[in-house]
Amino acid sequence: MKPARKILLSVFLFSLLISSVSAQFEQKVTLQVSWSYHHPVGEKSFTDVFGDGFSTDMGLQFNLSRSFSLVTLLKYTTFKSNETNIFSNGEFKNIGISFCPKIKFLPGKKINPYIYAGGNLNYIAYSFDFIGEELKYQAPVNFGYTGGAGIDFKISDRFAIFIQGGYNSVFFNDKDQTDSEMKINSVYGEAGFHFSFFKSKSL
Repeated sequence: MKPARKILLSVFLFSLLISSVSAQFEQKVTLQVSWSYHHPVGEKSFTDVFGDGFSTDMGLQFNLSRSFSLVTLLKYTTFKSNETNIFSNGEFKNIGISFCPKIKFLPGKKINPYIYAGGNLNYIAYSFDFIGEELKYQAPVNFGYTGGAGIDFKISDRFAIFIQGGYNSVFFNDKDQTDSEMKINSVYGEAGFHFSFFKSKSL
């Protein structure tokens, strides 16, 4: 083997060893719990009926490296009804699951900014009264997307709190009425915590 190839092979094997050693001390799985405030934007067919909303999220963050994670969350979202002479008694429920890659910029630091973006699956049902007549809509599983940025504040080796904000959009199509197609869009602010409860075997 030529000297240059030996050097390159040695560097490659050394890099793999360093990556393997550092990975032994990473918190591999993190529990995430959060609460968020949503403000609907976009289509008047939704914003005329519903105002601001709230959601509760819970799931797992899989830390594939110090700077890259995959976040999987189960989400429950509801929006408040706008009570007017035309629309009233609105009720909105969304149960969804999201999958978001997350890139962290200052891993290991006490203050760690990050960005994230991904997709979600949603089961939505809502109803409201239109001039006294009750209207109900229910969708099969609908697709959506979300993205944003945030900051982790490290409290200890296993515990951190975070704040983030972003944009969420869900494509809604009622299973029985083809004329009810629309996008449910919102901007949101979110706060929560991470707790790392599983660590890979250390050397």
